[in-house]
Order: sequence, then structure tokens, then C-alpha cells
Amino acid sequence: MTPKILKIVLIGYGNVGRHLTRRLLDEKAGLIQILVNKPLDEKEKQNLGTLAIINSWKNLNLQADLYLFCIPESALKNIPDNLKLNEKLVAHCSGSTPSSALEKISPNTAVIYPLYSFSKKAKIDFNKIPLLIEANSAKNLKLIRAVACRISPKVFTVGFEERKRLHLGAVIANNFSNYLYALAHDFLKESKPNHFHLLLPIIRQTAKNIKNTPPLLSQTGPARRGDLEIIHTHLEMLKDLPDHQKIYKMLSNLIYKKFHEGKL
Repeated sequence: MTPKILKIVLIGYGNVGRHLTRRLLDEKAGLIQILVNKPLDEKEKQNLGTLAIINSWKNLNLQADLYLFCIPESALKNIPDNLKLNEKLVAHCSGSTPSSALEKISPNTAVIYPLYSFSKKAKIDFNKIPLLIEANSAKNLKLIRAVACRISPKVFTVGFEERKRLHLGAVIANNFSNYLYALAHDFLKESKPNHFHLLLPIIRQTAKNIKNTPPLLSQTGPARRGDLEIIHTHLEMLKDLPDHQKIYKMLSNLIYKKFHEGKL
């Protein structure tokens, strides 16, 4: 028996909301309305076809089965106090917020958290994105799983505490490493031309290595080798960039301590 397709209202049209809207439309997964916080341009409206677009809570369609909040964690606290959706299923997409954050709206709450980094113009392959789901009852879990499976084949039931740990792990592995790329880009921009693009093969290789080998066993570089002469040369090169130098020294110390006695 084919499961019923839920009628979905999506709230929020930032990076996550924009990509989820497109995916739900492409999969004909029951999306009937989106709430946006600012008017969309004509091209964006055309891309959304006949989908109902609103910019006020008072115009919310109250006949949907699921209300999916794709808004930042901090914005969940700013949902109007008078918004009551009775027994409807409500869910958010946050990595570090419990589903109970939506209890003031409805007693039926859930989470559908894409463990991924979304940017506005990036092409997203949802078939490769893990979705972490959770709900406050077996019935609600079944419903949110049905929606999640229309978005991605990689759906995992994960409790709040473990979801928080995964979110923090993602911040360390993705957001922090991206900032290190930014530091490298900033350092190399003094070259004419900026040769940052020459680092792309080694960045890709590092990501490839850790698919089958624990990251620590894949560690390379002067701190891993204990090459103090090279480390001191690098620190001297960074003397006019104190923030870069501080981060270089801190990370080199941590790596050195893992593989050698003492500190740098």
C-alpha cells in the first residue's frame, strides 16, 4: 500500500529552506506553501511554479499535515506566541535544539536535520546527504520518516544528545577547516597571482584519505614529523600575521604532542 503523501508547509527560505523547497517540489512530496521573510524576485517565483508563497504568519495554511521550520535555532524562540497548530505535526531542521522547542505550537513534534553545509548557489545532491530524524512518539516518527525518505535515501533515527554531538563534530570538521582554508587563502593572496588554487589537489586528497583511514593515522606535515626547524621557519614567516601565527602554533603544538614527547 502506497503511504499517504503529507501536505507540507515550509517556514523559512534561507539556504536550507531554499534547497529543501526545491527537493520537495522535484519529488512531488506534498509541499503546498512556503513562508518567506522577504519578497522573492520574479525569477525565483517562476522557478517555484504554482507553489503558494506568503510572507505573513496570518496567511499560514492551517490544513497541512506537517509544518517544517527551516529557520535558525535562535529564530525558533521568536515564533509568535499565538501560533497554535493544534494536533498537527511540527518539525524543525536544527542540529542542536530539541524537538520540544516546538511544543508551544503543537504536542506533536519532530526533527529532520540535514547533516550538511548548504550555500545558496551550490548544487545539492540530496541522495548523498544524511538526514537525522527524531520525534516525540512512534506515530510521529513514522510520519517524519515518510517525509525524510522522499528527500534522501540516507535517513537515520538519532536522539537529541547524539544529534548535538554530531552537530558539534560537523562544526569542527567542516566550519573550522573551512576557516583554515580562508587563512591559507588570506596568506597566499600576497602572492601575485594568488596560487591558492594549487592547494585544491592536496585538500581533495586529505578528504579522500580519511574515507578509509582514521584521520589521526593520515596526519602528515612538519609537526607530525617533529621537524622543528621548518615549524620555526613558518612561525617567522607569519610574524606579521599574529592571528595566523597563533593558530599555526596552537595546532602544531597539539599535533606534536600526539606523536612526540613534550611541547614545541
